[in-house]
Amino acid sequence: MKHLLILFTVLTMISCGTNKSLTSSKTNEIENVGFFKPLSYIQYIEKRNKAVFSDSLSAISQAKVDSLLKENKTAFRLSDEILTMTPLTAE
Repeated sequence: MKHLLILFTVLTMISCGTNKSLTSSKTNEIENVGFFKPLSYIQYIEKRNKAVFSDSLSAISQAKVDSLLKENKTAFRLSDEILTMTPLTAE
């Protein structure tokens, strides 16, 4: 029981001490941030409460979010889109 009380006290003190170092950066220091292509996964509800994936709605929302990010690059302090390599498929 004594060890548990000491452990609890130490963990409480450690958790209180870490907040200052996490909030030390200012937002003015970050000039540009790269962004990944947005992903969208939209499902709609059919009969009997079954969720069904909609590829057309997902593609539309993905294009809308992508165009919003590109139009407002300066307001959001965004740099260019980060391109990712597509994984090779096994043949």
